[in-house]
Amino acid sequence: MQGIAIGTIAIVYGEGDDSPGLQGLGTLIVLGMIALGVRTIRRRGQGGPKAKLSPLEYEVDADKND
Repeated sequence: MQGIAIGTIAIVYGEGDDSPGLQGLGTLIVLGMIALGVRTIRRRGQGGPKAKLSPLEYEVDADKND
């Protein structure tokens, strides 16, 4: 979250200073932080932190569906 804010500040400051390099760097930072966030969410799975069940919990859940 802080990386997105830093990238946004770099884009705004680069625009005011008329610096295309700083704007590009800010854009790369923002896009990189978004990509890391998406990767983290996808690795956790659809259920978020609750998706990590122990093998015992899988067996209990399987019994409930029968």
